[in-house]
Amino acid sequence: MPKPQINFAKYLPVEVVQKIWGLHVIDNGFSIIEPHSPYPPLSDHPQEYYFVNNAGRILHEYQIIYISDGKGNYRSESAGSYEVSGGTILLVFPDEWHTYSPDTNTGWEEYWIGFNGSYAENLMHKLFSLKRPVINIGFNSELLRMMQEVMNISETLPYGYRELLSGYTLAIISHISAGSFVENNRRFKYHDSLEKARNYIFKHANEDIDFLYLADYLNMSYSSLRTLFKRETGLALKQFQLEIRLNQAKELLRRQDLTIAEVAARLGFSSGFYFSRLFKKKEGVSPLNYLKQQKL
Repeated sequence: MPKPQINFAKYLPVEVVQKIWGLHVIDNGFSIIEPHSPYPPLSDHPQEYYFVNNAGRILHEYQIIYISDGKGNYRSESAGSYEVSGGTILLVFPDEWHTYSPDTNTGWEEYWIGFNGSYAENLMHKLFSLKRPVINIGFNSELLRMMQEVMNISETLPYGYRELLSGYTLAIISHISAGSFVENNRRFKYHDSLEKARNYIFKHANEDIDFLYLADYLNMSYSSLRTLFKRETGLALKQFQLEIRLNQAKELLRRQDLTIAEVAARLGFSSGFYFSRLFKKKEGVSPLNYLKQQKL
């Protein structure tokens, strides 16, 4: 039996004031499509966004779709058929017939953002081509972070969220448009593996990470992972994890509604004392004094 799907989708009204920017976000979302699951996933999408794989669809907006894991296929009227694997960008152009779907046996993980506007039109048609809508950018943790931030902003709707969404979308386009991005950054054969290691540590920062297991998962020796990771990031694996946890700690402390012991427990530290000692060593001030500074 197929596993349940994980989906998030947000559709935003097009406001007149947003058109001044020339690039306004219309929709964005995320789906994990498990093997042997129906596609598109069954959720609350507007009717015009649904499609049957063979019939395809035509949208009246631009879309950037990042397939971060898995594999499948993509077809469009101008470009024909492509095989798609993890680390691939799919571009959708307004009024262009297209269809895509994950491989039945593997499924995939997809992030997308839909947008439009005069500035968007100028950028997309100068930087990209209808005949080359599939770009292998590789696994990229920064691109993934920005796509996730777009969803976070859409879900929480902070003040100025439409402008923030426009800014992130422009940054995403800039990332993708750097045609030499992958080649310039693929300095050695383990580039993608190290990007996956970074993302794994981000996701599991508050857990007791088994780095031997991580190395094996990435088809690397632990010695290679440890050496190459430090060469690329300037930090050892555990130091990188600790940096993430301490940055999260500062965010939690700034909320001013949690005790130091509660912050330590939430972030997986063995005790408040141990957390405080590490925090002071890194930040030069104890969590208590840091908290007092935030209240000034």
